[in-house]
Amino acid sequence: MLKHLRSMWNITDEGELTRFLGIHFRRSADKRTWEMSMGAYIDKIVKRFGLADARTSPVPMDPGFVLTENDIKQEPTKEMIQEYRSLIGSIGYAAIGCRFDISYAVSTLSRHLARPNTKVINEAKRVVRYLAGTRDFSIRWTSDTEHVSEEMRNVMWGAVDASYAACPLTRRSHGGWLVYLNGGAISWKSGLQPMITLSSCEAEFVALCSIILEVRYLRMLLEELGNSQKESTLVWEDNKAAIVIAEAESSSAGRAKHIDVRFKKVVESVRDGTVRVRYVPTDWNYADIMTKALGETKFKKVREMCVSPRNEKGTMLRLIDEMVMLISD
Repeated sequence: MLKHLRSMWNITDEGELTRFLGIHFRRSADKRTWEMSMGAYIDKIVKRFGLADARTSPVPMDPGFVLTENDIKQEPTKEMIQEYRSLIGSIGYAAIGCRFDISYAVSTLSRHLARPNTKVINEAKRVVRYLAGTRDFSIRWTSDTEHVSEEMRNVMWGAVDASYAACPLTRRSHGGWLVYLNGGAISWKSGLQPMITLSSCEAEFVALCSIILEVRYLRMLLEELGNSQKESTLVWEDNKAAIVIAEAESSSAGRAKHIDVRFKKVVESVRDGTVRVRYVPTDWNYADIMTKALGETKFKKVREMCVSPRNEKGTMLRLIDEMVMLISD
């Protein structure tokens, strides 16, 4: 590969990857792991915005965050606009890089770039304070059977969720998902849906379509990389009605007529075996962290599930076992 690249460009081989665009990589041959983190980048933005001595926040966003009429009417100064855009750009890069745990906050706060106010600026700084307190957060991938069972090695799976009519102004729902491979997240998204949905079922169905399109792309990418996904990709969903429609049961046909045709890609993907959609209780849905601002206790619980899915006890291990059985069928 290096020989081929050198034939086209002047390049230098600096050995094993350790840092790229503010992202740090660590490899352990003994533990068979790769880790990705952004500690140095976080230190930089904390210092940049003068928050080195500020108290850290346990969550990236206040669950009770709501803009009042006075907040919305506040006339921003040029300095406020510049500071806010700089804040959102900085935390936005972290969310894209590896900090999926702040994706919901970044998505929500990004809606106010044109007209920020004091409240959203302070909330963006809360995200920075949260990052400061969790600078060592990392995504870890491993092929060690202690963390990833033999059946789940190199097998992709995901989780999806939606918060119905989450935006108080547009009444659009907020969707989000995570896709995993070998114990670590490889793709994620959090954002408002492109249209107003008429029920929580429809909102979940639209979110399902979003993750399935990503899964189809990732399956093609993995095949090109020599890791073809031989079985259906399992997607966890916490809305039973959306699962019924996805599986195209006759009893749901009349209720789904209003859903746009383009979202029926979900049904086609289930029928052709690309994905399997299975129910997961809301309290154990990984993607919950991507669709709403959670309180400290639940946020930390879901974040731990997302970072170390194999380490969760009780219900989560039961779900992992069920996943293995489905793939083994």
